[in-house]
Amino acid sequence: ELFKKTGAAVVDMESRGIAEAAREAKLPFVAIRAVADPADRTLPKVATDAINAHGRLRPFRVLLGLLARPGDIGALLSLAKEAGLGYDALTVAVR
Repeated sequence: ELFKKTGAAVVDMESRGIAEAAREAKLPFVAIRAVADPADRTLPKVATDAINAHGRLRPFRVLLGLLARPGDIGALLSLAKEAGLGYDALTVAVR
């Protein structure tokens, strides 16, 4: 929605709370992020349904989702590949 409304290529929705907690604790903070899903693409329903409120993957939900929506497998595999590239980029940045 933010991409549609603003044209923003990237929106970091997770780091703000951590940054605020670090500021309150007077601790230095930096966020290094990698983008796994382009803003102009909607995540497959299988992917959005498989993540819990804490951002953790629920593998059984993936299986159930693919049984219900087998057509999502291509988009899910693309997302997995792009997430892997993002993790690799973060690994390089941290080193």
